[in-house]
Amino acid sequence: MPPGTAFLPGIAFRHRPQRFHLVRPIQSPVHPVPVARCRRRRRRPPLARPLRAMLDATLQEVASAFAGGCVGVMGTLIALELLKTRIRERKQCPYCAGRGRLVCGQCYALGHRPAGDGHHGANPCNQCDSSGYVTCNHCEGSGSLLPFEAEQALLKSYEDEWIQDDLFQ
Repeated sequence: MPPGTAFLPGIAFRHRPQRFHLVRPIQSPVHPVPVARCRRRRRRPPLARPLRAMLDATLQEVASAFAGGCVGVMGTLIALELLKTRIRERKQCPYCAGRGRLVCGQCYALGHRPAGDGHHGANPCNQCDSSGYVTCNHCEGSGSLLPFEAEQALLKSYEDEWIQDDLFQ
């Protein structure tokens, strides 16, 4: 049997460039009948393969390509972003993690409490008004460690110290 031919009992399928033909056994003198078109794999253009290889770059290669000759600048920018993130984490309320709300202690974020009489009904939670969350008592819902006014006053005092230090030097 020639390559590219699959033989089933009584019927042989032969692949031709454009379509499949149904080839009947030798006993039947019937001409081949066209069947469905074969589903050929679409070939990629020759430039797609090198482009695909370029896309599979490692993180280090991408960072090196992006930074180019300005590695010092990129390092400084990354360090500043990390510093901003750390400062933001320090500024947020430790109790609610900066969200400004806590899970309700009565219904545990369900919004309703089970009925006390043994029935399957549920009573709405009175503590959280059926929302499942209550306002954080520590930050009063702001999510920050210090109130906004106190933070602004603190920054103002630091600015005043910096200005005085610069004047006296």
